[in-house]
Amino acid sequence: MAHSHIERALQKALEKQSPKATLKQIDTAQKPGLDSVLDISGKRVGLEIKATNFYDALGRATLWENELDGIYLIVPSQILPSREILSRIPAAIGVVTYQIKDRKIRFEVIKQSKGQHLPEFAGQIQLETPPPKSTKKPKTSLVSPKALQVIKYLISQRETTQIQVARETNVSTGMVNKVISALVDRDLVSYRGKRLVVFDIWKLLNEVSWNRPLKSLKKGEIRLIDTKSTEEVEAKLAETCDQAKMRYALTLFSGASKYIGYGMRYDSVQAYVEDPSAVLERLNQTRPGTGEAVTLEIFAVDNWDIIEEAKVVNGHVVCSPTQLILDLVSHGGVGRDWAVKLYEATIAKKEQKNAHLRS
Repeated sequence: MAHSHIERALQKALEKQSPKATLKQIDTAQKPGLDSVLDISGKRVGLEIKATNFYDALGRATLWENELDGIYLIVPSQILPSREILSRIPAAIGVVTYQIKDRKIRFEVIKQSKGQHLPEFAGQIQLETPPPKSTKKPKTSLVSPKALQVIKYLISQRETTQIQVARETNVSTGMVNKVISALVDRDLVSYRGKRLVVFDIWKLLNEVSWNRPLKSLKKGEIRLIDTKSTEEVEAKLAETCDQAKMRYALTLFSGASKYIGYGMRYDSVQAYVEDPSAVLERLNQTRPGTGEAVTLEIFAVDNWDIIEEAKVVNGHVVCSPTQLILDLVSHGGVGRDWAVKLYEATIAKKEQKNAHLRS
């Protein structure tokens, strides 16, 4: 039985016998060993409710017997000590027992406090009915590593089945079912017969981006003095990670440009690395210069599949196209324009080729 239920039942019982009495909770940090103070007929009476260990409650309550007009221990009848023990309890401390049956509780004064007597309790008090357990399904995260695996597959295969998703992603069928159900509930995917269909891929990407803002993964940036191009910075990053035996993967505009081509340019470099602080520290120790500088932005890896799925494109380690599309949409602004171009240049192009082969 919850402690709070006993306290509320005691308050109701006191209100029946002494309507003018008021019961106030106290700061247990200030008065450890007491739950509340009863103001009755102008006198202050401390109350301590205890379900077990009568003597522990008694020992702590004695610390406050000189500061209050009276103190009562409220305990279940089954832990009440013998009459001989009760006779040795300080006169300022009284004892009230309670018994619970069929969600009804009865209080009884066993020993009155010398400082302030309590009225005899009459009848039983109905205990509060505990709130029903929620039948609402817990929300499934769309940005857990397994959920992102499923979503990235759906981005690359806009029409599929749950069995195929589980087989291709190595995610359990149970987890795939949870993620798909969450997506269906949000109207992000639907069924066409037994097949899953993503009708609006950008709506799905927007939902993920809201729950996974890329700026929350950014761990820092550094301007590399005397570098004149993003290519130089990318080479410096690769060299630093190689020396530290640390994996990395270019993302956002740096990564997308490797797939789209050099028609899309950006004036900084962005990358995931296994240990962001170590990379930033190593690069910060390079000899300062006075010439031009290009910025390197470092992101933490929130899902190790990012690194595992990275590809080598023209000598650069780059995130997969689906990961880059997720990141670009999450970046917002011009990132969305790049996401569309990257999707058209990789996934949509592949779909068109497969459709042509089937026909």
